[in-house]
Amino acid sequence: MGAMPSVPSRFEPLTIELAPGRTLQVRALGGDDVAAVEALYDGLSDADRRLRFFSAFRPSAAFIERWLSEVGHLVVGAFVDGVLVGEAGYAVLDNGNGEVGITVADGWRGWLGPFLLDVLAEAAHGAGVDNLEADIRLENRPMLAMIGRRGAAAIEQPQWSQVRLVMGTGARVPSWPSKRTPGRVRVLVESPAGRWSGLADGEAADRLEVVACPGPAARRQHRCPVLDGGRCPLVDGADEVIVVTGDARDGAFERLADAHRAHADADAPTVHTCGLAGAVGELLRRIAADPPVDG
Repeated sequence: MGAMPSVPSRFEPLTIELAPGRTLQVRALGGDDVAAVEALYDGLSDADRRLRFFSAFRPSAAFIERWLSEVGHLVVGAFVDGVLVGEAGYAVLDNGNGEVGITVADGWRGWLGPFLLDVLAEAAHGAGVDNLEADIRLENRPMLAMIGRRGAAAIEQPQWSQVRLVMGTGARVPSWPSKRTPGRVRVLVESPAGRWSGLADGEAADRLEVVACPGPAARRQHRCPVLDGGRCPLVDGADEVIVVTGDARDGAFERLADAHRAHADADAPTVHTCGLAGAVGELLRRIAADPPVDG
């Protein structure tokens, strides 16, 4: 296994002229920016705080200082005429991915969030971080749409009120984490819903590492690479693939399952199909009961 990814040793600031006399600067944030970040957070509404921090949490200056200075973090800030109006950052996780968070002041939302995400993803990719992850409340539609446009997949569902998404930093399809947990089976679920259900906590859940991809259902702008005759990193890195063929009316998932079988070789994952998403849980439990995969 190669070296663990990190954060860029140097982030080159960006300066963009928004209009005559107005300038946007994006640069890395550090200890001197604690007061500016605190002011940005203080300007959030209670509803904004629940979306960003999953509670009415008000980060203290000490908390912000730790966040900005901790090893393995990169936080970039967007300043307009010297005032911080947005921040985006990631922290490197044990699995090699980066966990991302974004805050944009009211009045600057719409374009600035996606722009900061693109900047952050490019920096992460340059530092060897292949994917960014985020826990997102289901009511946070702008964040779901922003990451979804980058070809995101769901890697777990902590609660029914939220979902954890993963996006690639250098590609439109994410990959599996660079660090693999020994003994866990990697299962890709391809379903129009982009999620799965029916797997209870316990031994089965501990045996599996599951990623759910919406496949052709979410590829209006960027087609499913498998259906285009190409390669998909999620398929290539999986031990097993489950394709839900009965939940889409246009037959795209049936064609997807056929494409997997047509390209099957000795190293290809085993492909399972089921008619409805509700059957995914039973298939996952059956896969978990098989002998373990070497890590």
